[in-house]
This record gives sequence, structure tokens and C-alpha cells, in this order.
Amino acid sequence: VTQCASAERMERFERFVCQNASRNASRCNAGDVLLHQDLKALLQVQHLRKAWQILYPNKSSLPATTCMSKPFLKMLLRTFDENGNKRLSRLEQAHLYTALHTCPHLALLKALPRKKLPFPAFLGACGNLVAMETAGKPLSTYLEVKGRWQVRANLSLQLLDMLDGFRNKDPDWLLMFGNVDVKSFAVSADGQLILTDLDAMMVIDKHDMDKSTTKREGVCNEDCFGKFAYDLFEHPERTCRQAGRYGDLMAALTCRNILGCWQTDGLAQGRASLSAAKDTACAYGRGLLYGPPRRVKTDLQDLLTECAEETEHDGRTKALKQIRVLLAS
Repeated sequence: VTQCASAERMERFERFVCQNASRNASRCNAGDVLLHQDLKALLQVQHLRKAWQILYPNKSSLPATTCMSKPFLKMLLRTFDENGNKRLSRLEQAHLYTALHTCPHLALLKALPRKKLPFPAFLGACGNLVAMETAGKPLSTYLEVKGRWQVRANLSLQLLDMLDGFRNKDPDWLLMFGNVDVKSFAVSADGQLILTDLDAMMVIDKHDMDKSTTKREGVCNEDCFGKFAYDLFEHPERTCRQAGRYGDLMAALTCRNILGCWQTDGLAQGRASLSAAKDTACAYGRGLLYGPPRRVKTDLQDLLTECAEETEHDGRTKALKQIRVLLAS
């Protein structure tokens, strides 16, 4: 059982609800306001795309609602229809509206079919608490102790497969998250990698994407991805349709933040290091693929560097294919 939203986020949401209802914040009960208001007009695509203003007012992450679409909203409405009567009561409306503005990963855990996705099972929620099955031990523990290379190589392959699945497995949805961090993953008792933090997972309707924009010209690295994220906040309707061409953002961040230790020299030139020695340049001291066999170390470091900061068109895609080969060997 974990706290769904921080106290700060809850306070922002309650203040937002009271202000929208023209209530005095000091005498306003946000829960009462929501229960006595028909939220149908607010549970609409254009309104929900602005939920980031409550979730991430500093634009630090992109929540599930960023690319809200009618099919995605329809799936959420069906999921929160607890009694199955095909219409949401005011209580059910309040639950959905609150979840999307304070705890989007709760909505995703309930809505997305777990049999297709490596997420922990949703067990229930009460107020600001959500219960999920125990996912396993944090992936970060594999960076803290000396562990077998083959185990870490297998987990890295699972991670790359997971990201590929988010892009290609489902014919209807592109799942995309831009906050890739070791602490977002856990390893089950049988060695399976699980994504435990869905707070910054976007759900994008593939049928709404512009098919002519799935391919990208030239290289795309930090500045390019940064512009894409900025445009999602400022121009979501147009930018969400172009999301297909930026699906490799997840792989770039994974190579940079998880698989290797990203080091920058005095000229700001970045490079992935796989040294077994801990380095303060990395959030966890080293990357998951630290200390590889000598025969693959140089090639693997070069490929991870190209994956994180490609130097040629489609360089990241080519590097990922070769990384898979080395990890499976």
C-alpha cells in the first residue's frame, strides 16, 4: 500500500477545485464540491489534456492525460463504471476526475490490461492510498552489489524488449514515458522486470497519429527530444499526432540513465562508461551493464553512446540492434 499523491499535489488539486467552483479556499471542502457537481463537462478531452498543470506545474514530466483522446477517455469511463450501468454516477465521476489530476498511474493500473503489460496488479484504492501486488526487489539493488553479468545482461534485454513492446505490441496504443529511471523498475521473484511507476506514462492513440510522421529525418538527441516535450505541453493536439517519430526517446534515456554511466568531459562531450568502479557522475554510481566481459566492453560502450546520442540518421536504431546481439551472446 502506497500513498497515491503527495500532500503538495493534493493541496494544489483541492485549491484548483475550489477556485473553479468560486469557493473560499479556507471554507471549501473539495470532496463535497466534486460530489455535488456534474463533472461530465470537465471529463472531456480538451480539459483533461491540461491536467499537467496540477500534476506537474513545472513541466518536469508528461502525465497520462497529455495526449488524451476520445478512445482513451472512453476506456477510462468504462473502467470507472464500477456498477456496469454504462453511465458514471457523481461518485464515480469524482473518482475518475480526482485520479486523473492527482494519481494518473491509478487510472492506468485499472484501465490497461495487465496480461499484456509488465505492471504490478492493481488490488484496490481508498482515498489517497493505492494497493498493488508486491512487485519484487528494486532494480537499483543490482547496481549496489556485485552481481553476475549474465543476470544483469538479461534484465537489460528485458528492459529493451519492454520499451519495444510499449511502441509496437498493441495495435491501438503507443505507451511512452519520458522519465526513465532505475527506481521506476523492480524485479520479481522469478527474475521478470516490472515497471512500478506509471505516473509519467503517456497513452497515445495510434489511430490518431499522422502516419506520414512516423519516420524522422536527421538525428534526434537531447535538444530535439526537449523540443518535442515542450510542444506536447504547448500544442498537444498537433504534437501528439507526431509522437510516433519520437518513440525512441525511451531507449535514448535508458541507454543514458540506466544501462551505462553517462560521463561528460570538459567539452561537454558525453560518453557511456561501463566501469565497475562507482562514479559520482551517475545517480546510482554505475550503469546496470557495468563490468561486462572484456571482449565486448569497448563495442558495448560505443553502442550505448550512440544509443544515447546518435551521430547519424537512424544511428540509435542500428545501435540497439547490435546491443541486443552482444547482450544475448
